[in-house]
Formats: sequence, structure tokens, C-alpha cells
Amino acid sequence: MQVLINNRRVNLGERDVLGSGGEAVVYRHKDLAVKLYHTPDQARAAKLLDLLQLAGRLPVGVIAPRQPVYDPAGQAIIGFTMEAVPEKLLPLASLRNKAFRANHGFNNRQVAELFLEIHSILRQIHAAGLVVGDFNELNLLFEANRPVFIDVDSYQFGPYACPVATEAFLDPQLYGLDLAASPKFRPENDWYSFAVMLFRSLLLAHPFGGTHPQVKKLVERAAQGLYLLDNEVTYPTMAFTPWLLSNELSEVFRPIFVGQQRGIFPAQKLAEYAQDLVECRACRNWFPGQRRFCPACQPSTGFSFPQPVFQVGGLQALEWLAAAGEIVACQVSGDKVRLLAREADTAVLYIIRSNKVFERSEMFRWLPGAAYAFMEECLVVNPFGSGDLLLLGLGPAGKVTPLHRTCTGLYEGRAAFATTGRYLYRLAGGMLMQGELKKGRLEDRPLSAVLEGQTRFSAFREAAGDTVIGFSRVFKNYEWFCLEKGCRTSWPVGPLEPDEALLDFTVKPGGAERLLIRQTRRAGLDYIRLDVISTDGRSLLAKSRRVEETGGQGNPGRGLFRSGVAIWPGAGGLQKERLSLGQRTELSAAGPYLNEATTLLAYQDGLLAVTDNRLWKLTLA
Repeated sequence: MQVLINNRRVNLGERDVLGSGGEAVVYRHKDLAVKLYHTPDQARAAKLLDLLQLAGRLPVGVIAPRQPVYDPAGQAIIGFTMEAVPEKLLPLASLRNKAFRANHGFNNRQVAELFLEIHSILRQIHAAGLVVGDFNELNLLFEANRPVFIDVDSYQFGPYACPVATEAFLDPQLYGLDLAASPKFRPENDWYSFAVMLFRSLLLAHPFGGTHPQVKKLVERAAQGLYLLDNEVTYPTMAFTPWLLSNELSEVFRPIFVGQQRGIFPAQKLAEYAQDLVECRACRNWFPGQRRFCPACQPSTGFSFPQPVFQVGGLQALEWLAAAGEIVACQVSGDKVRLLAREADTAVLYIIRSNKVFERSEMFRWLPGAAYAFMEECLVVNPFGSGDLLLLGLGPAGKVTPLHRTCTGLYEGRAAFATTGRYLYRLAGGMLMQGELKKGRLEDRPLSAVLEGQTRFSAFREAAGDTVIGFSRVFKNYEWFCLEKGCRTSWPVGPLEPDEALLDFTVKPGGAERLLIRQTRRAGLDYIRLDVISTDGRSLLAKSRRVEETGGQGNPGRGLFRSGVAIWPGAGGLQKERLSLGQRTELSAAGPYLNEATTLLAYQDGLLAVTDNRLWKLTLA
């Protein structure tokens, strides 16, 4: 694709794509990012030209447009240049993932300090005459206590509206309005979104989350002021205890969410909260000094079961393991289960078998933010922000032996790799490689040519061998492929809508069928797309549904699939769903023990559930 930047012709190719969203594709050009709209028009061009006049007023930390980008004829504005975002920055949404926080060592004191910086930048944006409008966890990035605001071209200013908003963060006072018709946002609406994101980042739950016996949808609870901390709302088990808030900060939140009080969020209260936090030496959480004991570890230390096995409502469960820290990686190999947990600042390996006897080994000092994956008798470590892959041999008594070091390509700044019991799959030189350890060395063979920098994939092992499924992004399109039995075939996956963005995907094997789960966002609404595809490459089912219609499934990618039936972890325990019919059966007996962040693993005659620091063996009657 050819464009004009500063009156010079620039070629942007498919390998230059940094990201693709619902309204534009972003490319890298030298040290800049170039955002090109899917459907440029005169209205966008007029707003962009006026925004460029205001860009100098915006504070550091806001990635504002720098120059307009024209079509090859130099007639129409089709996008703009901006500073390229550093690859190590992460979306604010990461902070409500408990495993992410444990892995990176991120705590509530750092959350409060980060939001004080966000507060300062937001006030400066408002002082410059702009309103963010669509203020959400994906257009705020961060590294440590450094926030970065992106998607500035959607901001509201002067006569220009912010045409869309992400539903979970939109002020209920704006529900039902046509946001694209004219400017509707006020600065106080941004402060409402700020409060939602702060609350969610501190407690890992939306202020109108949880479950209510009558009002099922989050937006309906928000409209009615059915606050998460009210007695009639069931508090989610995956969230941090609300006692991690100070009394003073709780008194700030309640009038915002229940009384619809609006205005600048009181930064002094947040600063006092941060200063008052103390670290618990047992669980490493930070809690208000006004609490006599750490409220985060009190429930776990006092948590006990009347019997090691419980059986209710067709579900039998047995607790196999309670680690002293968050479990961040797991693998099932035959009757052996390997788990990697962060306990204080140490990586600890657990190996457990069906006889429930486990081995515990302290291995090495924790590497914050690293990604981990198991192979047979080997741990693959990917240090945060790099494409390096370190293969460590796992010996007896936790002995770690460096075996091999290699690297892989990146996709949107993250290393693209996958493992099965025997093989490591990675990208090198425009090829997808399959590597096997032999005598401590990795022997690679190329499987297929892929598009460098634009390919992501997953791998799993079945009876017939390994299967690799993924996509190569070609501008704004996704070309899906399947590699198995030495052959590459195209996967019949339906395209996204023109204004729909892919957020994440997971593939679940299921015998003669595979389930592709895509998480997407369109016009401020989050969707789950489900595609069932047979092993001979036929599309058997394709459906899309709003996240609010999933019945409390926090992350369906953590579930299991077999013969057309999926088992999802959720807020109420487990759901068993026959996908073709949409019929769901609730297994609510698991509610007190499992949650939306639970990972399910197939194991022998039942399944395993990894929740926070615990491993459960579950059997469905």
C-alpha cells in the first residue's frame, strides 16, 4: 500500500502491521506508527486537522496525532502518523488478572500510584479542551507507574463527537443516547470511567459485577445502582476481598456508583490510601494499615473443609494441592501434572500424580512478567518483552539445568511460541518451526512458511499426533491455517465484521471436532465467537453472542470441549453447554470453589481445575 507522508511516497506492507482494530490498521514506519482508517471520509479528515492544532496542548503520556497521511494522489486524508508505542507497554485490563499480577509482582500500592498519574494526565486533557469519552481499559496502556493514553483521534472536542463508548465503562447517565449525533460527553463522565477502572483494578471486579437473583445484566444493574458491595449482590469469588479498600476510599466510591455523584475524583483520598498501605509478609498483598490483620490472607488461612471430598449436585471434587502462591503454568502428561507457582520471589515446581502424592521443588528466583510453558522434563521460559526462549531441564529435587537458548518471532510485541509434551513450536526466518530436544540440544525442522511478525498460533497433542492451529494477519484480514500429519490446510473461519476487532483467541481440541473461541469487540460491545470445525476441515457451527449473554463465563478460553459439548468455568461454578442447541446446565455446587479465572484441564476419567493457588480433581456424575 502506498501513501503520502510529509509529501513523500511511503510503501506500507503487510509485514509492517502493528495492530488491527475495528476502525483502522496501524503500521510501523521507521520510528513512527501510521494509523490508516478502514473507511476514511471528509468528517474524519476535518476532525483530524483540527485535532492536530490542539495536539501541542496535550501532556506527555498522550500519543497524539503528528501529521496527516494522504492517499497516493495527495487528495484525501486517510490517516495520520504518531509516536510508536513501546512494545513493553500493556493494556490496563491486565491489572484485573490475578495471575498477571502475581507473575509481574504488581500490587495495589502500585495500582494506586499508577492511577494518580492517570488522574494528573486526565486533568490536563480536560484543561486542553478535550474529553476522552470512550475511556476504557484497552485505550490506556502502562508500564510500572507510567500510563500512556492512546486512540486520541476518537476524543471529543469542540463540535466533534466521540461516536462510540465501551459499555462496561460508560456512565449510566449517557445510556440510550446517540453518541455519534453530537458531543454528549462531559469531563465528569470521564471521571466516572476513571472510578470504574480504579475500582476494577483494585478489587478485580466491576462495581456492578457479581450476580443478582433478578437483574442478570451488568448494564441493567448499573442503571439501577445495584452496587457490587450491596447485600443482595453475590460477590465474585475470583475478586479480592473488598476489605482491601480503606473505609475512606469506600466512602468515595459508593456515592459515585449508587448516588450518581459526579465530579473530579478526589486524588488526595487516593494518595492517602496509597500511603497507608502496608505489605503482608505472608501473602505479599498490600492492605490498609487501619485493618488489624491482612484481609487478603485471612480467608485462606482460615479456610477449611469438613471433609477432603465433597459431592453435591452431580459433582464430586477433591482438593489435590494448595500452593503458597499463584499457579501461573500447568501441564498434564499421562497421569502426571506439573504446576509452576510463584511463592514469594521463588519459582516453585509441583509434580503430582493420581495417587495425590506430590513433589515440591524450589527452582530459581522469579522472573517478573516471563511466560512459561512445559515440555517433557523441560520448562520453557520467555523473559518479558523479548523473543528469547530459555529451555531448562527439570531434574530431581528441583535441580535446574540450562539446556538450550533460542528465540522466536513476535506478534504485537509478544513472543509467539507453543509447546506440547514433545515439541517446541516457534517462528524463525518466516517459517513455523518444530523443535525437539535430543541429548540436550534442540533440533528444528521447518513446517510451513508464515508471515513474519503477523502470525500467532496454538498447539496441542492428540492420539494421532500434534496439531498446530493459528492465523497470519494480512492487513485487516486473518487467514487461519491448520498443520497436522505433515500437511497444511486452510481453516474455514468466518471473517469478522468490518468494524470488529480481534482481542484474543483459543483453540480447544475435542475428538473429531475442534472449537475456536474468538473474543472480539465491536462498537464498544464485547462478543464471543464460537466456531466448531471438524478434523476434515468442515465448518459445523458458527455463532456469535454478547459477553453478557454467556451466563457469567469470565473467560471461555479456559474451558474444555468434547463432541459438541463445552464445559465453561464461570461466576456460578461450572456450566455444561451443548453448543449446537445452546442448552446449558448449571453445576452450581462448584461455585464456592471455582470462579471465572479457573482453568480446566482434561485428566483421565474426569478433569482438573486450577484456581488461584489450588488444584482440584473434579468428576462429573
